[in-house]
Amino acid sequence: MKAKWDAGDPLTKQQKRGFAFWAPVGLAIGAVELAGALSGAFRNFIPWPTISSTIGHIEEVASWVGVIVVAVIAMVAYFAVTHGLAVTRGIDPEQQTDHGRLLPPNVDKSQIQNVRVKRRFLAFRYDWIFVFAATAVVAFLVNRLWSDDKLVLGYSIYGSFLVFGILFPTVLLRWAHLDARFPSLWIPVLVLSQRYRATPYVLVAGLSVLVVHLALYPWPDITRESTSYAGLSAHAAQTRAITRIARLRAGMPTLRYSTQARGVADGKDAWLVYFTPASGSGAAPYSGCVVIVRDTSVTPSAECSK
Repeated sequence: MKAKWDAGDPLTKQQKRGFAFWAPVGLAIGAVELAGALSGAFRNFIPWPTISSTIGHIEEVASWVGVIVVAVIAMVAYFAVTHGLAVTRGIDPEQQTDHGRLLPPNVDKSQIQNVRVKRRFLAFRYDWIFVFAATAVVAFLVNRLWSDDKLVLGYSIYGSFLVFGILFPTVLLRWAHLDARFPSLWIPVLVLSQRYRATPYVLVAGLSVLVVHLALYPWPDITRESTSYAGLSAHAAQTRAITRIARLRAGMPTLRYSTQARGVADGKDAWLVYFTPASGSGAAPYSGCVVIVRDTSVTPSAECSK
C-alpha cells in the first residue's frame, strides 16, 4: 500500500487540504457514532444516539423515509463511480471551483467567490471551523432550551452537520455562486481511487451494506415488523401514553417511561406501555403502571393513579 501511494503524483495543495479537512471530520463522526453505540455499556452515560438509530427512529415515525435513504445512498454510489471515471479521463479545471466542487451549468469559474464577510471587528469564513462550531452551538441550545431527550440531541447533532456541512455549501454554490472554504469530499476519495483501484469497489460495497443497515434497521434483522400496530406507530403510542400519565398524575410523584411492547388487551391488539418511578436508581421497583394504547383509546391501569 505504501509503494502504491508513493508511486502516485505528489499531492496538490487542494488535495492536501482535502485530507486535512475530511480526515478529522471522519474521525469526529466516527468517534460520535462509536460513543453512541457504546452508550449501553456505560449505563447510557453518552447522551446522544448513533446515526443509524436516529434514522431508524425517523423511519419508525414515517416509514416512507426509508425510500429517501435508499435513493440518496444509490445516488452517492453512482456519483462516486461516474465522477471518479470522469476525473480519471480528465475534467477541465475551469469546470471546478478552487475547492473541488463541480460548477453549476452555465456558470463561469470567474463568477465564483469564497464565502467571506469582513468587517472592522469581524472576519467570517465558511470554513470547517464554522461547521463544527455551528453544530456544537445548535446541539447545546437544543439540549438546554428545548429537550434533553437522547433522540432530540441526535437530530440536532447529525442534522446540523448535514445542513451546515453538505446542504448549505451546495445551495450557496448553485444559487449564490459562493464557494465554502473547505474541499469537497470527493477530492480525497478520488486521490485514493487513483492510487488504489479497489477504492470504488470498497466504497460501493460499504454503501450497499449501509442500505440494508439503514433501510431495514435494526441490523441484523433483515426483515422487520410493520411500524404500525393497533393503528399506531411505537412512537405515537409512547407519546400518547406519556401525555396521559402526565395529566393523570398532575401534582403527584412523576412516573417515567420504561418500555413498551405489542400485546393483546380485551381480545384486541394494543400497545402496552410501562412506567416506573422517576425517583431513585435504575433499580427502582416496578410501579405496576401500564397504559393500554390503541388508535381509538388510551387506558391507564389503576396503579397509574396511586
